[in-house]
Parts: sequence; C-alpha cells; structure tokens
Amino acid sequence: MVRQWTTIKCVMRSRARWRMSMRVTGKAMTHVRRVMAMACRIGGLVACLYLPACKQAEIDISELGELSGVYVVRTSGQPFSGRVTGDVSGTLKQGRWHGRVTSFFPDGQAQSEAHFRRGVMHGVNRSWYPGGQLRSESTFVHGDLDGAMRQWWGNGQLKSEKPYAYGQEHGVEHSYVSTGGLSFQRSWIRGRQDGFEIHHCASDPSLRAAGSDMGMCSNVTRRAQSPVRIGDDGGGFRHVWCFEDGAALPLEPCRQRLIDAGLL
Repeated sequence: MVRQWTTIKCVMRSRARWRMSMRVTGKAMTHVRRVMAMACRIGGLVACLYLPACKQAEIDISELGELSGVYVVRTSGQPFSGRVTGDVSGTLKQGRWHGRVTSFFPDGQAQSEAHFRRGVMHGVNRSWYPGGQLRSESTFVHGDLDGAMRQWWGNGQLKSEKPYAYGQEHGVEHSYVSTGGLSFQRSWIRGRQDGFEIHHCASDPSLRAAGSDMGMCSNVTRRAQSPVRIGDDGGGFRHVWCFEDGAALPLEPCRQRLIDAGLL
C-alpha cells in the first residue's frame, strides 16, 4: 500500500513538472516570436533606406493641379500621395492635405501655416507679413472656426478680434485702428447679430485720418436703419445700432434699449 502511494506521488510530481516546463517553454516561445517579429520590422525599415521603391514620393507644387479640393498630378490626373515641396510644403494623402502645410514668400520666409486632418482644417492657422510680423491667427476644429480669430496691423497693434463657436460668430467682436484705439464692436449669438453695434467716431479731422472707422460715422445711409448718436466728453461721438436675432431694430426701440443699459 505504501509503495503504491509512493508511486502515485511520483507520477503526480512528474506531471506537474511537465506542465511547468510546458508553461515556461510556451512563454519562451512567445517571447521568441515577439523578438523575431520586431527584428523583421526593423529589418524592413533598414531595407527601405536602400530601396527606392520604399521611399516616400516627392513632387514640386508646380507639378500639381487642384480638382474639387483634391490635388492631382498634372501629367496623369491621379491624386498624389507623398511629400510636396516648393512654394508650398506639406504632405498629401490621396490628394488631400494631412498635417502641417506651409506657404512661403519668394525669399523663402514663411507666409502662412495651416494644419489639416485628412483634408479638413484642424488646428491653429497663422499668417505673417513679409517682415515676419504676425498677421493673423485662428483655430479650426474639424473644419469649423472655434475660438477667437485675430488680425494684427503691420506695426504689431491688434486689428480685430472675432469670437467663434462651432463655426459661427458668438460673442463680442472688436476692431481697432492702427494706433490702438477701438474702432467698433458688435455682438453675436450663434451666427446672428444680437445686441449693440457701436462705432466710435472722432470729431477731430486729424484723428479721422489716423484710421478711425468713418465709414459708419460719416455715411450712415449705408444702413437701412438710422443709428442712435451718442456724444462723449472728448468731443467725439458714437453711432449705435441695435440688433435682435440678426435684424436691426428701429430707432426708438434701440434708443430705449440704450437707456435701459445705461448707455444713454
């Protein structure tokens, strides 16, 4: 009886060792397979450095044409995939921009920079003056403007700031003269003017020459509705229009709204 029990224990131990060895062997084989797969990948990348067929195609922008938003090779008419060089630098995938795209002035300085995702603007876009001063900046999310779109004068002063949300104007827009003074402001709600549009007008001719927005100050007939005129202590004045859901309000209702807002 003792011998039989001893024999059974030996058999059980042998099976346990065999199972353990199989587990270790299986793990080792899995590791070996992973190492071999990685080696193949690395080998393929190294081989591509020496094989012309593996290298990314490259073409000058002058050899491409645009057809319904898709860039094609002029000689074949086929959408191009690869690196684009020349006056415009970037990457095309099946004829559509993907990643950063930069355009250049004739002297090689960057003129504009945009970001795309499979042909759709996505990211921060910027443009510059020839001297390198920032000219404009905006942000796109899946093709829609989102956030403030800003422009600057050549002297570095902010020229305009217009807020967007999901591709529509939303918030208070401001415009400035080149010397830094506020020219006009208008309010937007989901793409429609709603609230006050105020144009700051200077009575001094020398101030007018500095770039104040005299278009809506001296020629008010450009609008169907007449503005409310508000004077200020500096001798200047403001022309104000009132909007509701995209439509301009008549003079008297607008005047009442200005009184209610404490502006008149």
